[in-house]
Amino acid sequence: MGPPLSAQRSAAERLHRHSLTRVTVLDDFRIMFLPIPKSGCTSVLWSLADLAGLSRDRFVASRAAEVSRSMAIHDMTLWEPQHRWKSRSETERQQILDSPDWLRLSIARNPAPRLWSAWQSKILLQEPRFVERFSGEAWFPGRADSVDQVIESFRAFVHALDTDPDDAPHDAHWGPQRDLMAGFDLSWVGRAEDPAATWSRLASHLGPRARIRDDAPRENANPIGYHPCVYDAATADVLNRVYAGDLVDFGYQPLDVAATPDASEWRGQAATRLLLVNELVDRHLRIGELLSIVAEQQHRLQAVRRDAAAAVAEVAAIRASTSWRVTAPLRGLRRPRR
Repeated sequence: MGPPLSAQRSAAERLHRHSLTRVTVLDDFRIMFLPIPKSGCTSVLWSLADLAGLSRDRFVASRAAEVSRSMAIHDMTLWEPQHRWKSRSETERQQILDSPDWLRLSIARNPAPRLWSAWQSKILLQEPRFVERFSGEAWFPGRADSVDQVIESFRAFVHALDTDPDDAPHDAHWGPQRDLMAGFDLSWVGRAEDPAATWSRLASHLGPRARIRDDAPRENANPIGYHPCVYDAATADVLNRVYAGDLVDFGYQPLDVAATPDASEWRGQAATRLLLVNELVDRHLRIGELLSIVAEQQHRLQAVRRDAAAAVAEVAAIRASTSWRVTAPLRGLRRPRR
């Protein structure tokens, strides 16, 4: 038996397939939105769900392994089929890509803070599905007792990316945005650093047809804010090479640690947040334990259902057999008389 299909695809192909499952389509408003993880797309998705007439309460029912309610909007199984790019035919997709009337929208973010944000929220805080995937890796962090430990762990992760992309730790949350957007012929790419421009572009496209709500849920910020000091010269070099395409395509400057501002104030603030970091780690680990219990119970329930279905089928086969019909009179004789 060969390796799983996912292992045979290149990193770029896997990122593209991720995007195929995440693109949201609103025909009534001619909007196609490609959310890029860790680029401030959660609030836009909630606003588009409002435009699509999807109740915010419906996403509470999400069974996705997210650790907050706001992130449930990314559960595409709760969007209607007509809103999912993956459900569209090739002809419909091409018509959308070719049409000048459609707003084909996405949002990019500076790779340096984006990578820090992705690593912190998914790895440092040990979200359950990332623990399951990566906890065996040498760079996976333990409990953080100091700011220096946090920085050291982050840099170890950055160095792990410095290899063939197909061998590096793979996930869309830190995958190159250029690869995530490839093939979608976007007509507008906003910047996470300037959300007002994106909201203005959406409002301009909608015109008088609809109004974007400004109370959309937002993903909580990471406990420890970004500072360029989390990179040293070696990891800055890795960042600039791994995300060179993002820097060029989206107009960001390469990271230059020689220009890093004083970090003493940031270090003080970061130190006060370590307790919160470890509290969140404990909560996420507990959520992971509960998810494992639920998954085990579901597995057992499925096994019981399979056994019950097999038993019913076996009884039905026996009753349909010739021997069962032939011996029916004998079974009747053995019934007690009333």
